[in-house]
Amino acid sequence: MSETILPKAKRGCLSWVAWPLGILAAAFLLLMSARNVWMLQMPFHLLAGGVLHAQRAFAHFTSDLPKLMTAAVLPCLATAIALWGAHRLILWWRLANGNRDGWRFKHTALAGSLVLLGSAAAIALSGVVHEAVWLPQGKVIQSNIRNSGTYARMNARQLGVLLFEHENEYGAYPSSLLNLEEIEKDPANLRRIMFVDLDPPSPPEPFIFLGSGKTAEGNPSRLLAISPVIPEWDVFIALKMDYSVTSMPASKFAEVVKSAAGEKLEGK
Repeated sequence: MSETILPKAKRGCLSWVAWPLGILAAAFLLLMSARNVWMLQMPFHLLAGGVLHAQRAFAHFTSDLPKLMTAAVLPCLATAIALWGAHRLILWWRLANGNRDGWRFKHTALAGSLVLLGSAAAIALSGVVHEAVWLPQGKVIQSNIRNSGTYARMNARQLGVLLFEHENEYGAYPSSLLNLEEIEKDPANLRRIMFVDLDPPSPPEPFIFLGSGKTAEGNPSRLLAISPVIPEWDVFIALKMDYSVTSMPASKFAEVVKSAAGEKLEGK
């Protein structure tokens, strides 16, 4: 009996099918062992998350499709005109140099596509570099606006504005910072100003109001309100009666609070 020999083309097709199937089977048996099941979690999460994201994106895309089409008309028209003009310019330049044949509109379209792709890649790269520089949370490159000390200064200045308006209208400072609701119409904004976020895991701490029932007359350097101690800077922020904001060392915090409490008892 003669041996059947498959043609070379068919043997090549079978080898291309058999090798991937064998590799997939071996990988499946390896990953299905009890100790290696965790290796399937990341691909599964990526696949499932990608499917869900594609579903939501497609629903959003279809709902906004008329708007997107309307917005894309002008850029597409401008691109078509630019490509036509570039094509005519290239033909004129080649004709001027003695090249009459060999250039088609598809060549111009390909060149234009490469230019657009290069521009898109440059824009994407600039965005990646920007995010890589500004997203890290280290103190060296973190923006100061995210610093709790900067927030405390900003809040102290806003409190100074509200206290000035209250003293100017009623002739004295309020008995509590909560009474500033008469000046600040937004209670949520007032609560945000009165507190300082010292550390994301911990709850915010309020300013201590030292000018209860007093007036702006007298010593302008007298403290009006102080923030909690900011561990990051080892200071606390002080608002004075002249509405200036300054930093004071944390070692003086207890002394300032004790002095303010003594003055309050003497006033009683």
